[in-house]
Amino acid sequence: MWSEINASSAAQQAAKFQLESTQEAKSRASRHWLPTVYLDAKTYQTNDPGASFFGLIQQRSLQTTDFNANSINHPDAAVYTRGALGVNLALYEGGMKSAQVDMLKHSEVAEENIYAQTRLNQYAQVGVIYGQLGVLEKKQDQLTYLKAQVEKLLKNYQLGSRSNPVGHSGLLGMKSLANRIEGLLIQFQAQSQS
Repeated sequence: MWSEINASSAAQQAAKFQLESTQEAKSRASRHWLPTVYLDAKTYQTNDPGASFFGLIQQRSLQTTDFNANSINHPDAAVYTRGALGVNLALYEGGMKSAQVDMLKHSEVAEENIYAQTRLNQYAQVGVIYGQLGVLEKKQDQLTYLKAQVEKLLKNYQLGSRSNPVGHSGLLGMKSLANRIEGLLIQFQAQSQS
């Protein structure tokens, strides 16, 4: 029973994935000293005065006619393209990235403990439920035996006999007891199936 729950538990999988993501974050953070290379490209068409002026500035090919007040305030539609390839190399981090790596190491240990705790909690829950099933089966067996005894008494019960001094009320009481036992048996069967 435990092996099936252990293999298909959503809570354990969530804790495991959280642990793996923390391990991956730690792995990435430990390579903080590597330079970052990036490529940036953009192109757009506009006749907005602000966007056109800044597009001209970003093109880095300004001419004196570009500063004409009329062309700045009422530009024609133009297409602007810009591309950049860059390298980002941190010369001084102030210990931030090293502290981040240390923090992620501690987070990884915490996530490992959470994963282990999730497994133990589910194992304990399975043990409790298994114990409850054993108790339910034992009670069900006792009730089945008791039901057989009551049915035996009901079969042999004779109204008006000297051995049955309570009469009709005794018969009704025993039938009521048989019905309550039957109800409890149905309840225990439903609990053991759920």
